[in-house]
Amino acid sequence: MVLEAAPFCSNCGAPQIFVKSPTEEEANAPSSGVSPSSSPTASYDNQQLNWRKALPATFKAGVAMGLATFIVATLFPIWIVGGGWLAVGLYRRRTFARQLAAAAGAKLGAVAGLLGFAFFAVVNSITVAIKIFMLHQGPQLRSVLMATLEQAASRNPDPRVQPMMQWIRTPEGLAFLIITGMVLLFVAFLVLGSLGGLVGASLNRKRTS
Repeated sequence: MVLEAAPFCSNCGAPQIFVKSPTEEEANAPSSGVSPSSSPTASYDNQQLNWRKALPATFKAGVAMGLATFIVATLFPIWIVGGGWLAVGLYRRRTFARQLAAAAGAKLGAVAGLLGFAFFAVVNSITVAIKIFMLHQGPQLRSVLMATLEQAASRNPDPRVQPMMQWIRTPEGLAFLIITGMVLLFVAFLVLGSLGGLVGASLNRKRTS
């Protein structure tokens, strides 16, 4: 009987040679700590966003849509959808990403819409404040707003419209109208911006596929 721990055979004195099987070599080999999924050649995840590059892109798109809405407010749906699309294009240019998931594009558009609303609200508030406190145009602004509302109410045959108009003429009603309008505009910026980002990402995926 030859012991495995003995370096020489006890019968003939020849040195013993130990040969490891492939399974033993794999078991004893030190782990490199690199998995196939974490290798540098892993595939690009088009659903993850690099926010360091996404925030500058969404900021530029938000400023563009907010400024365009402030200048030509009647076309605000086009500006907001276009701003979400622009956010996707700027982000792809910064990251050199060939494809971007639709959900990631919607996130970019939503952030751009949020920033665009913030920019629009700030610029609009500053403009109104200048007209009221510096140019003393508060009564003119109120009369223009009331005239617009009365013109819209005259086209509605509902008998409940006129009592509502009487309430809107009060300070409480006017404040409620302004706050409600800003909330609805905020929702529009988020929804339309997300839609523009989603469409932009989807069309870019079709072009590169």
